[in-house]
Amino acid sequence: MQLKSLKAILLAAALLIAARISGQETTLFMPFVKDHTRSDYAAGLQNRDIVQDGRGVMYFANNEGMLVFLGNKWRLYPLPNKTVVRSLAIDQEGIIYAGGQNEFGFFSPDGSGDWEFHSLRDRVPEKHRVFNDVWDAEANEEGAFFRASGKIFRFVRDTIQVFEYEESVTALLNDRGHIYIQVKGQGIFLFQQGAFVRINELDPLKRKVVTSILPFGPDQMVISTLNQGLFIWSEKESSLSSWEASPNAYLADNLILCASPLAHNRIALGTGLDGLVVLDTSGQIVQHLSSRHGLLNNTVNALEVDSHNHLWLALESGLNYLLTNSPFFSLRPDNGIEGIPYTSMLWDEKLYIGTSNGLYSSAWTSGGHAPDENQFSLVENSQGQVWSLQDVDGDLLIGHHEGGYLLHSNGAVRISKSRGGWLFQVRTGTDHEMLGGAYDGLHIYQKDADSWQWMRRLEDFELSSRFVVQENANTVWVSHPYKGVFRIRYGDEHGSSLVEKMDTTDGLPSEFRTHVFRIGGEVIFCAQEGVYDFDNEHQRFQRHEVYQRFFDPKEKVRRLFESPGGNIWFVTEKEIGVLQVDEKSLHKEIHKKVFPELRGKLIGGYEFIYPASDRHVLFATEDGFILYDASLEIAGDSCLSVILDEVRAAGKGDSLLFMGVFHKSGRITPTQVKAQIPSLPPYLSTIQFSFSAPDYAYPELVEYRYKLDGLDENWSEWTRKSGKEYSNLKPGNYIFRILARNFNGYVSDETEYAFTINPPWYAAPMAYWIYGIAAITLIGGMFWLPRRKFEQEKDRMHSERKRLIDEHEKAIEESEQEKIRLQNEKLMLQLEHKNRELVSAALNVVEKKDILQDIAQDLSKIHKSCPDPQTKKKIGSILNKFDHEKQFDDDWEQFVYHFEQVHEDFFHRLRDKHPNLTSRDHKLCAYLRMNLSTKEIASILNITVRSAEVSRYRLRKKLGLESNEKLDEYLSHL
Repeated sequence: MQLKSLKAILLAAALLIAARISGQETTLFMPFVKDHTRSDYAAGLQNRDIVQDGRGVMYFANNEGMLVFLGNKWRLYPLPNKTVVRSLAIDQEGIIYAGGQNEFGFFSPDGSGDWEFHSLRDRVPEKHRVFNDVWDAEANEEGAFFRASGKIFRFVRDTIQVFEYEESVTALLNDRGHIYIQVKGQGIFLFQQGAFVRINELDPLKRKVVTSILPFGPDQMVISTLNQGLFIWSEKESSLSSWEASPNAYLADNLILCASPLAHNRIALGTGLDGLVVLDTSGQIVQHLSSRHGLLNNTVNALEVDSHNHLWLALESGLNYLLTNSPFFSLRPDNGIEGIPYTSMLWDEKLYIGTSNGLYSSAWTSGGHAPDENQFSLVENSQGQVWSLQDVDGDLLIGHHEGGYLLHSNGAVRISKSRGGWLFQVRTGTDHEMLGGAYDGLHIYQKDADSWQWMRRLEDFELSSRFVVQENANTVWVSHPYKGVFRIRYGDEHGSSLVEKMDTTDGLPSEFRTHVFRIGGEVIFCAQEGVYDFDNEHQRFQRHEVYQRFFDPKEKVRRLFESPGGNIWFVTEKEIGVLQVDEKSLHKEIHKKVFPELRGKLIGGYEFIYPASDRHVLFATEDGFILYDASLEIAGDSCLSVILDEVRAAGKGDSLLFMGVFHKSGRITPTQVKAQIPSLPPYLSTIQFSFSAPDYAYPELVEYRYKLDGLDENWSEWTRKSGKEYSNLKPGNYIFRILARNFNGYVSDETEYAFTINPPWYAAPMAYWIYGIAAITLIGGMFWLPRRKFEQEKDRMHSERKRLIDEHEKAIEESEQEKIRLQNEKLMLQLEHKNRELVSAALNVVEKKDILQDIAQDLSKIHKSCPDPQTKKKIGSILNKFDHEKQFDDDWEQFVYHFEQVHEDFFHRLRDKHPNLTSRDHKLCAYLRMNLSTKEIASILNITVRSAEVSRYRLRKKLGLESNEKLDEYLSHL
C-alpha cells in the first residue's frame, strides 16, 4: 500500500514535469500577479502603453501624463496641454517619445536630471498641425515615428517629415527595429530608405486591423489582428496563412489589442474582453488570466516584457505585473476553494487541499485546459477544519477537527471516537497498526480488511498531540508548544504507559516552544534556541552537530519538512528555505538556500510545506497555495540597478540638486559627468539622498548599503530603508556611493554622486592664502620690524642730523640771502640815489643851461649897447665861450655814462629792438625811463610842453605801441 502512495506522488510530479517541458501548464496555478491601482500611483485610471529604459525604470502612457515607476515610488509628468498620453517609445540614447491629443514630442532630462517635455508640434508644417490623437509611437535608428489618424510623423535630425494618406493609418508597429504601418484598404508598408514600401504578400490583411507583428521561429512571424485571429507570415517563402492551430475563434471574439513575445517561443496576447492569453509554439492556450484570476480588469491595452523577463500589463483600469520568470506560482483565485488552507497532498492523480472549511480535490493533469476547467470541489462529509493529510498504507487519512477520517470513494468517513485529529502514522514495527495524535492524546488504530478501526487511547497522557515522532516500536516523543516535551514508553494493549516530561535539567534551553520532527531517520528537537537531538547513552539533549551549523543559535526553528529525495525544508522566525542534501559524494554535503520572497506569507502557527518532490513544493498561505518549481530557478538576477532618484540640500533653505537621470547634452549617461557636480554654499550642509532599485517583483526585499567618501570609512550595513541624510557636513569634496541587493543576493553595480560643499569666505582657499601671507608677514615682521625700527631710528637720527645741517645751511643761506637782500636794497637805494642824482644832474644841467642862457642874453645886450670898443671886445670874447651845443653834447655824453650805470644796456636793447630811432628819440626814452614828467622833459630839451607831448606821441608810433599800452611801462620793462 505504501508503494501505491509513492507511485501516486511520483506520477503527479512526473505529470507536472511533463507539463512544464512540453509547454503545457496546469491551469490550477498561475504566475504571481501584482496589482498597481490608481490609488497606488495617484494618476489616471487608464494606461495605454509601456516602455522601459536601460536602467530598468518603467514608463507608462497614462490618462494624466507619463507615469514613471522606480520600484518603490511613482512620478507623473503631464503634457503641456494636460491631455492624455496615448503612446510612448524610447530610443537607444534613452530619450522618451510621447504622443497625446493633438500633441507629440519627447522627454529629455533637464539641468537637475528630471524629465522635461519638448513639444514637436510647432515643427510640423502649418497645414498638418491638426491631427487629434497620436495613437502610437515607435523609435529606431532612422528616427521617431508617430501615428495619427491619416498621418505618420517622422522626427529625425531636428526636422519633421509628414507622410499623409487619404485613408486612416490603423497601425504603427516595430518588430526588431523594422517599422511597419497599415493603411486602411491599402495594406501593410515597411519603412525603407526614407519611404514606406508596400508588402504585397500581406495584401490579404488589407481589410483586417493588424495589432502586432512578432518573431516566431527563425524565418517566420506571427501577425495578430483585432478580430480575425492570428496569421503566420513566412518572409523566406513570401507566404501568409491563418494559424489554424491557434484558438482563432476564441481570440476573434475577445479582440486582440496587443501582443508580446515571451521566453520559450511563447506569445502573450492582450485581449479587449478577456484578459491575457498565453500560447505555446503549437498554438495552444497554456495560460489564461482575467479578472477572475486576479487581473484588475479584462482590457489589456499594452504588454511589455521587462529586463527581469516578467510581464507588465497596461489595463483600462490600473496596471498588473506578472512574475512570468519566477519559479513560484499561485493557486488560481477562482479555484472553488473556501477557507484558510492548512494542508495538501497529491494522491491518486488528484490534488487534495485541506482548509478551515473542509477538504477539496481537483484533477491533476497536464494539457491546455479551457479557463473554467480543473475547479476544486468539496469532498463529501469533510466540512470543518482539516489539519493534515497522510498516506498510510495506501489509504488517505484526514486529520480533522471532528476526529480522524478515512477517504472513501463516496467521501470522508470518520474512524475515530475522539474529537479532533492531528495526524496519523504507521506504528513502528507493525504492518497493521496506526498511531494517531488527537486533541486528547495518542490513539491506536488497527486495520481490518480495507478499513481502519479505533482500538484504544494510550493511558496517562491526555495532552493535545499535534507533534508526534516515533523513536521505535515502544517509544514516542510528543511536544506541546506550551506544556513541554514528553517521552512516552508503552507496551501491548494491556500494558501501561510511562510518561516522562523533559525539561531544562535534561539539557533543553527551555521547557516551552519545542517542536519534534523525524528528519533523515533521526528524532530532531527544535527548541526555543537551537536544534537538538537526544543522546540515549547519556540521557540528555545536545546540540545537533550537523543541522545546528545552518541556523542562528538564538533563532527559533519553527518547522522542518523532509522531501522524498531527502532535502529538508525549514521555517524559522526570519527565514524560509531548504537544506539541499547531496549524498553523491563520500561525505554528505548540505547546502542552504533561503527564499526571502516567502517570508511572512505562511500561516503563523500552522506553517505547512508539502515537498511533493525535490523539484515541486507547495506552501500554504493565507491567500491559498504557492507552487515552487525548482527547474525554473534562476541563478541570479543580473539586471538589478540602483538609482539615486533624488538629492536635496538643506540648511538655511532647501535646494533640489538631482532627480535621478544622469545626462550629457540632453543624452542619458550611466554616470555623473563633471559638469553636473554641484558646488554648494556652506549653509546648505545637510544632504538628503533618496534611492531605489527597479526590482518590481519583490521591491520590499531589496536592501541597500551606502558610503559617503569624505566622511565614512566603511560601508553601512545592508538596510531596506531607501533614504539617507547627512547633516552638518564640513566643507570639502564628497562622493556618495550606493549599492542594492535583491532577494536572491545579487548585488547591483555601484552608483556614485559627487558634490562639493564650499567653505565660508573666511575658510576659502583664497582666505588661507591670505592667512598664509599674513602669517609669513607677521613672522617676517617679528624679525623685520626691530630692524626696521633700528633703520628708522638710524634714518631719523640721520634725518635729524641732516635737518640740523640743512637748518644750519638754511640759516647760513638765509643769512646770505638776507645779506644779499640788504646788499640789493643797498644797491637799490644806491641806484635810486644815483637815479635821483642823475635826475638832479639832468635838472641841474637844465638849470645851469637856463642860467647860462640868461647870462649870455644879458651880456649880449651889454655887448650891443657897450660904447667902449675895448669892453665890447672883451664881452664878445666871453660870449664866444658859450658854445651851447658842444657844451650840451658834452653834458649828454656825461649823462649817458651815468645812465648806463643805473640802467645797464638800456640803449643797447633799445637800438636792437628799435633801430629806426633817432638820438633825440633815445634822449626822450631815457628821460621817460627816469620817470620825468612831460614838463621836465620839455625843459631839458628846451622845447615847449606841447612839443614834448607831440614827441611822446611820435615815439609811441615808432615803438609800435597799441592804444592800451603805456609808454612808461613799456620802457621800464625794456
